[in-house]
This record gives sequence, C-alpha cells and structure tokens, in this order.
Amino acid sequence: MEQNILKTGVITNKTVYCDSVEQSVDTDFSLPDYCNDIARILKCKAVPRVSLKTVSGKTVTIDGTVNITVFYSDEDGRINSYNQTYPFEKTKETDSDLDDANVKVTAKCEYMNCRAVTSRKIDIHGAIGIKICAKKKNETEIISDIDDCRIETLRGTAPQTSPTGYAEKYLIIEEDVELSSEKDGEKIFCYDAVSTVKEAKIINGKVLIKGEMDLKLKYLSDEKIKSFNTSIPFSQVLDIETAGEGCEVSAKSEVGFVEVTPRTDSSGNFNIVSVNAKVLVSAKTYCNNDIPVILDAYSRKNLCEIEKENIKFSRLVKNINETFNCKKNISVDSGSISSVLDNWCDVKIGESGFDGNYMFINGSVTVSFIIEDSDGVASYFEKPIEFTYKYPIEGEDLRCEPEITISSCSYTIISTDSIEVRVDLNIKGAIYKDCEMSIITEISSGEETNDRGQNSAMIVYFASENENLWDIAKKYLASISEIKTINGISDETFKEEKTILIPLS
Repeated sequence: MEQNILKTGVITNKTVYCDSVEQSVDTDFSLPDYCNDIARILKCKAVPRVSLKTVSGKTVTIDGTVNITVFYSDEDGRINSYNQTYPFEKTKETDSDLDDANVKVTAKCEYMNCRAVTSRKIDIHGAIGIKICAKKKNETEIISDIDDCRIETLRGTAPQTSPTGYAEKYLIIEEDVELSSEKDGEKIFCYDAVSTVKEAKIINGKVLIKGEMDLKLKYLSDEKIKSFNTSIPFSQVLDIETAGEGCEVSAKSEVGFVEVTPRTDSSGNFNIVSVNAKVLVSAKTYCNNDIPVILDAYSRKNLCEIEKENIKFSRLVKNINETFNCKKNISVDSGSISSVLDNWCDVKIGESGFDGNYMFINGSVTVSFIIEDSDGVASYFEKPIEFTYKYPIEGEDLRCEPEITISSCSYTIISTDSIEVRVDLNIKGAIYKDCEMSIITEISSGEETNDRGQNSAMIVYFASENENLWDIAKKYLASISEIKTINGISDETFKEEKTILIPLS
C-alpha cells in the first residue's frame, strides 16, 4: 500500500551572528568666533546614531554620527555650549553569511573624555560600542500526517508563533519649525530627538505605520536659556507580502540622524529652525498557530524506521508596552541650585528574568543636570536612580528580551540643594513560552512482519491505574481503534485498574 506522508515546515528566527565592536572617537576642533572662551569644561555629552547599514555576504558596513555637545563655563562662570557632529564608518567581517538576514545595529557611548587644549580649542577622545545582531528564518520539516492504515500514530499539536516577514526603511524628515511669537532667539544651546510609533496595521500585504518624532530644543534669548518642544508626525508604508490575514505586527522607529539649524535674519536672530532628520522605521509580522505534529508511530504489519528530532517551539504569550515611572529626590553636593539649564537621562538594563508569578527588570537611570547657582555660576552633576520593574505573569519556560527607552525626564526644584526627578520609562518586550518536543521528522516502512511474540489472536491484559493506552497498543503492535471498540472504552488513559482484551490480528 502506498504511504502518503504530509510534511509541514516549522519556521523560526535563528540568530546567526551577534557580537559587539568598538568605534573610537578622536577629534579636535576650535570654537567659532561667536563662542566665548573656555574657562572650565563642565560636561561632554555624546549621542551616537546609526544612519545606514549595508550588508554584503559576511560583511556589515555601518555609517553613523556622534552628536557631541560640549558644555563649558566662560571666565564669568556663565554657561556656554557648542555642538559638533562627528561622522564614522565601521566595517565588520563576520563568520556568517548575512544575505537575507534581519540585521539589527545599535550604538551607545562607552566613554567620552574632553579637555580644553587652549581657551579656543577642544580635544575629544572616546569610544562608541556598536552591537550587531543578525537573525535568519530557519525552516525545519516535520511530519504532520501519515495516510497509511497499517501505521498507528500518536498525534499532537505544538504551540508556535511563526515569523512571517520583516521590513525596514529610512524616512527623511525636512521641516521648518517656528519657535514662538516671542522675541527672536540668539543661539541654539542644545537639542535632541526621539521617535515613537503610534499606530501600525496590516492591509493587503503592506504595513501602514504612523508615528511622531519629538524634538527637544533649548536656545538662548536675552541671555536666558529657553526650552522649546514640538512633535513632527510621520507615516511610512512597508511591503511585507507574506503578512496575510490573521497576522499581527510589531513596529518600532529610531532616529538615525538629526540636525537643527537656525534660520537667521540680517540681525543674526532667528525665530525659525530647520529640522533635517533620518528615521529608521521597521516592522515584523507574525502569526500564532498550533502546528499538527506526530509524536510517535509504529506499524502493525511492517518493520518501521523512525527518525526523531528535538525541536523548540515558541509561542507569544504577551506583548508588553507600558510606561513605568521612576521618582526620586536627589541632593546636590556642591553649591546651591538657582535654576536648571539642561538635563537628560540615560537608562541601563541590569538583570531581567522571571521569578514566581512575575517578570522583573532591574536597572538604573543616570540623571544628568547642568545647574546654575544664585551667582550665575554653572556646574554639572549626575546621580543614578535604581529601579525594579515587575510585570505579573504566570507560567514556566518563559523568556523575554525587554527594551527600555526614556519617554520623558522632568524635575522640580524642592530646595537650594534638592531636586525631585521624575522619569517615565517606556518598557517594551515580547514574552514567549518555549516548549521542546521530540517530533518525528522521517518514517519509512520495510518488509512485512507478523512477529509480535504471541501465538494467539487475542490476549487478556491487566491495565494499571494511569497506564496509557498508546503504550499498551505499541507494545503489542495492536490497533488502538480495535482495542477501544472491543472493550467499549474511549479514554486514552485508564483512570483505574481494568482488564482489557487486545486483538492481535
């Protein structure tokens, strides 16, 4: 009899490469004429961004910039700043073929040292850490059905979340933004930008994404530092033809480059800034489905060769997208606080995992401040805020790779030596449940055999409590349906001791 075997491909994302490289930053520059002389450098802030990545075979080429802001005080103790963009290119030869892979590149500042060579010249030395992770679709064929009346099969299902597609595209944002109706600005003090996805949906093999880039700008006006925040909306369409009905989507965005320049009038003042930015928008699609599998099999008539493989299945349990608030009163060790000229935060994830009935993330937020005292003298200080985030969830064999970004960082001056800091963290992460199962991947029938070790056509068997019908039938190469019919039973496991007849035809 012809044996018809139906196979199904189990698709997973396999990490083919993950490593970090270091990019050095060595540069010096002289201040332009409109900047005051340097008396003391307060802080050198560095924000690295990846603006382009190119993959060819085993080679990854990364282009990016480091936005360097030097805060310093002049001879009068007044705060000054200067922005400089440092471009870089890094090429990494890997040990894997990365064509058709989903390559993710992230960059962070490892350290940045800054010193004044003269009152007009600055020397900068530091390093950027670049992490490269590449994943490829991996397909393993398993047997999901066998059409052969001679073969008994133990069927089951494997819970699986299958990746269906990935796409990314850089979006260019060019826009002129009016600061306010107040008096014109004199100079840009500092700026930064973050982007977030507000909506993502699948329509006919395309992913429609809407988001915002939040621009935070500080500028000088009448020798005072003023703040200006605005949101620039964007939309993008990504082609993922494999994203069909029943699929879900997860999208994200990140700023790869941003530059803000003032549009000045004949007096050198400005009320409009030109924003030039590059945002990487990406989306991955997936489907939740139960895959039919064959856990075990045997032939009642023929010798049977079976190949099994341990396969790990993963099912998406929960997508986390929450805002977590950190709040702490911090004291200033030196001087008194009259005003805050600038502040920013950096977050770092420490340990994360699952404990009891919740997922936990331990981390820290470093809050940085440029402050001014009552005499107008500027200084810099930073403090860490430790935090623990918990998300209630039950289950075993769970895993998650959380991502944390800073949504906002605000403060209130409580006293001359104390500040209340409030940081909103956006915590994202997909929680998966892993399950490893032994699955039949190949089966073949050989020559016919009647050797069951029995000469009779039927035997009497004394089944024990909790004994499995499959194990009994497999031992005697018997038909499960015939055992059920002749004994009038339907359960797969005996709930109590029972005497049954096993036909050996």
